[in-house]
Amino acid sequence: MHARFRFRPLPMILLAALMLAACQPTTIQPVWEESFETGEAWHFASDAGAEIAVDEGRMTIRIRQPQEIAWATTDYACGRCMLEVEATALDGPADNEFGLLVHVHDDETFYAFGVSSDGYGHAARYEAGEWVPLRDWEPTACVATGIGVPNHLVLTVDEGDFTLAVGDCEVLRLHDEALAEGTIGLYAGSFDEGGVLVAFDNLRAGPIAP
Repeated sequence: MHARFRFRPLPMILLAALMLAACQPTTIQPVWEESFETGEAWHFASDAGAEIAVDEGRMTIRIRQPQEIAWATTDYACGRCMLEVEATALDGPADNEFGLLVHVHDDETFYAFGVSSDGYGHAARYEAGEWVPLRDWEPTACVATGIGVPNHLVLTVDEGDFTLAVGDCEVLRLHDEALAEGTIGLYAGSFDEGGVLVAFDNLRAGPIAP
């Protein structure tokens, strides 16, 4: 089994538009249901290492090279919220990663909560170009393994408390207050092999009860 966590900075595909860290959301956002009919709500770009597209009612992230990660963000603010998305790895190795970003402030500051198609889950903080492990890659029976198999990811954010689940099955729970609330995103990445292709569909985001 390959090492599951990147302990050193890796080449990043800079996809998120720069967001001012000083501008913190102060109002409760309404529920947002994204059907991915267009990409108008998203900040992303493509280059030789990765390609992101919104087409036929879903977002796809293709990672062509090993040891890459790519993401797209929105302006939806999340302080105390629940995010849900259906994610399916369509191609490439099962040794991949995909998931949700929260508390995004710019392309060097966010939390990442993800799973892999070979049945692992993890959480990390990316800050000032450095990965900080919050929960290293650990095996979990919650993930439906294999290529072409969908997983319904659910992330609950209650200020500094975070819970990642697949459906009703809890993958991890942790507390971290290093980053203030920010916006949200979706991401995918590769490890030893490129060719990762992940599709996201039926995103729903909304506030949780006080």
